[in-house]
Amino acid sequence: MKAFFLFCSGVHKGFIDRSPSEVNKYAGIGATVFFTGLLAFFSAAFAFFTVFKSYTIAVFLGVIWGLMIFNLDRYIVSSIKKKDNFFRQFTMAFPRLIFACLIAIVISKPLELKLFESEIKAELVSMEQEKYRSQEDLVRQRFLPEQEVLRADISALESGLQKSETYKNSLLSEALKEADGTGGSLRRNMGPIYRLKMQEAEQAELTFDNEVARIQPQIDEKKTLLAKSEEQLSTTLEELKLIPLDGFAARLDALGNISNSKASIFWASIFITLLFVALETAPIFVKLISEKGPLDYVQNKHESYYVFSHDLALHHLADKKAYYTKTQQFVTNKIIEEENKVFTEAVQNEITQTKDRIIDFAFYKNWKKKLGEITKSV
Repeated sequence: MKAFFLFCSGVHKGFIDRSPSEVNKYAGIGATVFFTGLLAFFSAAFAFFTVFKSYTIAVFLGVIWGLMIFNLDRYIVSSIKKKDNFFRQFTMAFPRLIFACLIAIVISKPLELKLFESEIKAELVSMEQEKYRSQEDLVRQRFLPEQEVLRADISALESGLQKSETYKNSLLSEALKEADGTGGSLRRNMGPIYRLKMQEAEQAELTFDNEVARIQPQIDEKKTLLAKSEEQLSTTLEELKLIPLDGFAARLDALGNISNSKASIFWASIFITLLFVALETAPIFVKLISEKGPLDYVQNKHESYYVFSHDLALHHLADKKAYYTKTQQFVTNKIIEEENKVFTEAVQNEITQTKDRIIDFAFYKNWKKKLGEITKSV
């Protein structure tokens, strides 16, 4: 187990064998790295199970995620080396600390969802009801404007008929009161005043009948349209289903709502995140605040020897390159000198041959002239 935790810490086996006093420290660092990866596995497995609803897929993807986090933590811890200057070392470790904090937040959120699962389920029910109500409101908003217009039209038409009927009934009542002496002239007779009022009542009744014949079909048509719209609204509302919210994003929203409404959940979530941040950054801080140990000196000695060997090899290569360059330059100069000698000799030979040809030509020209003179004298 100790050898496994040493492997988790990323320390070199040869170095730790030469520094036995550092074994416990690096075994503790490796254990922290291992358990961080283990928690990352549980966190990812729960998150993937909420998405795929399959234990096999959740475990498989959780193992991959846990191994990835384990490898990242192991790399982050093993890449930090002790320096003589603390501020320089902290500057170099700062990006690794930021990265470790991000990993801690990613790991902590799914585990928070599991810890507050009962509260989240209650909030999810409330969110489902709220979403259903919002869908119902959207459906009603689609039908209600049309229904309100139809009801207003029906009310206006019926109000017109009601006024006409009231006017007709009032005229008929006045005529009857004039006939029985309870109104009008207060004389019981069916004289000219009665006949005049009765004629007005009959005219109003005729007008009312005409309005009923004209308006009632419109009222019936609009009532039919209203009933059809109400039936469509009722059918659409019945077809609405309560969509269950059980996904990862919905759970995060529910956790956010609970945190905003309850201070205890908010602070608990903050402290859980801080706990994982502390767990994730603990190996880095251990390396930062601890004094230089034997392992650091062994590692620095090995790296210094490697750097020295590398510089020495580069120096030899530079010397070889300089020697080769000078040799090539010397050979090139010699070749140029020899070529100049050959060229100079060739030019001198050419000049000599040219001079000889010029002399021979002058002799031939003089001989030809003398031969001409002799021939001429003969």
